[in-house]
Amino acid sequence: VTLRLRAGITAGPALLYLTAGPAWQQTKLTIGDVSDRTWQIGAALGGGIELELTRSMFVGLEALHYIFPNEGAPFSEFLDSENQHTAVRARLGFKLN
Repeated sequence: VTLRLRAGITAGPALLYLTAGPAWQQTKLTIGDVSDRTWQIGAALGGGIELELTRSMFVGLEALHYIFPNEGAPFSEFLDSENQHTAVRARLGFKLN
């Protein structure tokens, strides 16, 4: 889950933007019959581009890097984890007005 702000500039029919904000994740680790689940708060940082195809349709490409602290992760006192990941998303959107 993320709650992000986005700021950018237009270049013709394109919008180039940066985005950042807090992120939450629920982690679960199971080893045999032992299981631990917890929520963590971290950050999401990224950027992207949206390109207007018509007045009511656009395409976009976005990359987000999620960072979460190692402390508080399931079994973090026993296991070492980078606890971060990157996601790349492509989308097709429609404006309804």
